[in-house]
Amino acid sequence: STVLTSGGAGSSTPRDEPDHRVDDGEPVPGDVSLRSLTQTVRVDLARLDHLMNLIGELGVVHSTLTGTVEQLRRRGKTHDLARDLQGELRTMARKVSLLQQGILDVRMVPLGQVFDKLARVVRKLGREAGKEIRLGISGAETELDKLIVEELSDPLMHMIRNCIDHGIEPRSERLAIGKPAIGRIELRAFQRGSRVVIEVEDDGRGIDWRQIREAALRKGVMPEHELRELSPQQIIELVFMPGFTTRSIPGALSGRGVGMDVVKTNIGRLSGLIDVNTTVGRGTTLSVTLPVTLAIIQALVVETAGQTFCIPLNSVLESIMVGRGEVRTVEGAEVVTLHGKTLPLAPLARLFGLPAVRTASERIYVIVVGLAQHRVGLVVDELLGQQDVVIKSLGSALRRVPGIAGATELGGGRTVLLLDVAALVEEVVGRELPALLPNVEMHHGA
Repeated sequence: STVLTSGGAGSSTPRDEPDHRVDDGEPVPGDVSLRSLTQTVRVDLARLDHLMNLIGELGVVHSTLTGTVEQLRRRGKTHDLARDLQGELRTMARKVSLLQQGILDVRMVPLGQVFDKLARVVRKLGREAGKEIRLGISGAETELDKLIVEELSDPLMHMIRNCIDHGIEPRSERLAIGKPAIGRIELRAFQRGSRVVIEVEDDGRGIDWRQIREAALRKGVMPEHELRELSPQQIIELVFMPGFTTRSIPGALSGRGVGMDVVKTNIGRLSGLIDVNTTVGRGTTLSVTLPVTLAIIQALVVETAGQTFCIPLNSVLESIMVGRGEVRTVEGAEVVTLHGKTLPLAPLARLFGLPAVRTASERIYVIVVGLAQHRVGLVVDELLGQQDVVIKSLGSALRRVPGIAGATELGGGRTVLLLDVAALVEEVVGRELPALLPNVEMHHGA
């Protein structure tokens, strides 16, 4: 755990960080120098990506061989051969898994690389704002994929800036209400299952949902009678809506030209979720939940309108079957009630302009996906199973297609598209949620 102090007016000189550099004129012990050379290797990410693609191709071979074993078993007369092949397949699967994990480990870097930058920002902005702020850091050793860590700097920087500019009160105000003169920001990271959680917490003013509601009324976000039907937490989460700014609200999540909707979108692009918890007068906590890596992911394979798609499993909350009679229409949008809450439905075929295939079944498959506080049910024709997939980039012609994150290869040499769940949810939310807000229960937590 690390504690750094940023000095405001009248504060003592900020404590310097330990200097780990070695003076050029001082000899370095041979064993230390050698150990650093043998234990640390710079690796070109392009080479790692190539290895990941090879692993994906090995997985395709494994799937094909598995199908061959099943065919042999059905013939009956080749039982011994099928048994031997099955043993080899198990061995191959173990080797591929070890290779895959080894490559992923090489890609991992500690979050301390980002946290160190944020510590410098706290010192600088604290001085500029004339506030004394103590930054506590824990979990800097927690590791994430290098590509994710590189994309985290901007959203985390914006959250920290909000804490300093709008959360932490000036020294005189803090003393007047019985708070310590020095404001506190906690930056924490820890692993939760297969995901990593990053929390940014301050002990400042907190966010008053009533002031958020007033700002929403002034901006005409929605009619007053609809706003009054929202819960306090739902109103606070309006700060994540595109174009919603709250610069005039003390303690609100507003920044210098960058709204919280941009932060939410950036986190969503990393297949992450962001949640806010706040108490007026006590402070605010922003929680970001992220996958450990985006290089290889578990995906749910689905089919709709004769096309196969992969959905990142870390964006899937649950998959259910719903009777057609349970689907109802609210303000022109199809919805169902799930766990006592209204869930907007979005047929995947419609989102991509594919011809809908009407089946005789009275039940439909619904994949419940989430982005930040929003939940949407993607309607598909079939669930084909789960599979580990290696994400491959698209050509320039397809790279900008909304709702598509990349491509991957399945058994039999089939190339299928991987869905960008964040973009799809945003499309549904932007088109249908404003009318549904009084009926939709937003969700919290990871």
